[in-house]
Amino acid sequence: MTRKVIAKACKGAEYLFSKASVHAVPASSAQRIADALNDAGFRLKDGEVWHVFDYDPFLHEYAGFQKFYINRGRLFYSES
Repeated sequence: MTRKVIAKACKGAEYLFSKASVHAVPASSAQRIADALNDAGFRLKDGEVWHVFDYDPFLHEYAGFQKFYINRGRLFYSES
C-alpha cells in the first residue's frame, strides 16, 4: 500500500514542514484531505498550509495521534 503524509508547511516553501504536525493518510485521498483542511483553516497560523508529502519511514516517529479519513465524501478526524 502506498502511503502519504500531510503536514503543516510554510506557504511558498512547502518543503519546510512542521514535524509536530505530520499525519499518515491514505494515498488515495491525501490531496482531498489536505485541501479540506486548508479550506477549513484547521489549526493553521498565518502563512501555513497543509501539504502532502511522500511517506518516509523516518517520519513515522513524528506522526501525530490524529487520524484523518474521508467517508462518503466527508472529512472526519479522531484523536487517540
